[in-house]
Amino acid sequence: MKICLLNQILTGEIGFNNFKTYKNYIFTSQRNGIIYKIEKNGKIIKTIQVDNTYPADISDLEINENKIYLTTRSGKFIILKDEEKLLEIKIKPSISKPTIFKNYIYISTLSGWVYKLNLEGKVLDSLFIGGPIWTSPIIFNNYLIFANSSGIFLINENETKQIEISNFDGNIFSQPVIYNNKLFILTEKGKIYCYDQNFKKCFEHQVIINDRKPRILSNFKIEEDNIYLIDKEGNFIKVSLKENKILCHKKLEGFFHYSNAILSINNYLITSSLEGDIYLISKNCEIINKVKISQMIGSISVYDDKIYINSEGFINIAGLCGF
Repeated sequence: MKICLLNQILTGEIGFNNFKTYKNYIFTSQRNGIIYKIEKNGKIIKTIQVDNTYPADISDLEINENKIYLTTRSGKFIILKDEEKLLEIKIKPSISKPTIFKNYIYISTLSGWVYKLNLEGKVLDSLFIGGPIWTSPIIFNNYLIFANSSGIFLINENETKQIEISNFDGNIFSQPVIYNNKLFILTEKGKIYCYDQNFKKCFEHQVIINDRKPRILSNFKIEEDNIYLIDKEGNFIKVSLKENKILCHKKLEGFFHYSNAILSINNYLITSSLEGDIYLISKNCEIINKVKISQMIGSISVYDDKIYINSEGFINIAGLCGF
């Protein structure tokens, strides 16, 4: 089994956001402020210049009813309607995906400010919860959850109740995950926190690799009661939720950064290094295949058993072959 490159689209740039599907098309963006609308086979349908600042560093896209919502690290909130710019306003720098919650848009910023807007893009309120905020808001049990450097901040659906859970061990660079009606938080120091629907702590577990705490910047994956994670230095780890212990560990080569992810494809896992390698890994932490795609990879996504890759100069489409 190996990873096979199916198509390459020349862009001349690199993107660090995830790919998004909408109405049978794939959307992604590059650091030069261009959004690409492509068919799933890789044909470019449209390019949209949304920001002329360099680097623009566009967030993951929120797409709803023919509108695309996005933020930029240069400090802009932008709405596209029918793929044409409808609105642009100045906000504090952000890399978080705008999140629609109860017919409002919520945006978190790197400095720790949260904005509430209506669906037309008018700012209705703002709140400082502390930063930095590297992740996007997540909805769990009718609460909107923001993760910052000290913990998580929750707002309920009527904004009548706010909860702050702090004193976490380390900053939060990894996107929180919901699994089996529980909320999981992973800190950069390798501490896993679990909360139930009432936000009571289920457990916490400290991951130790080679007698030390790891530094984790990447997103993690939960599947079949196991957590898969990778630290900055390439230590790929499987942790059992039931046994609360490490089941296997494999050292990969390269640097694994905040926009990296661990994803499922067929019955395998894939991840990528900043240096341009894609790894196909078994659920027992064995490396099945390693492929050099480019000199640098910004992000990867999986849709319909295809791997979409933002790399230096190209958007790539890959799949698995050799069944």
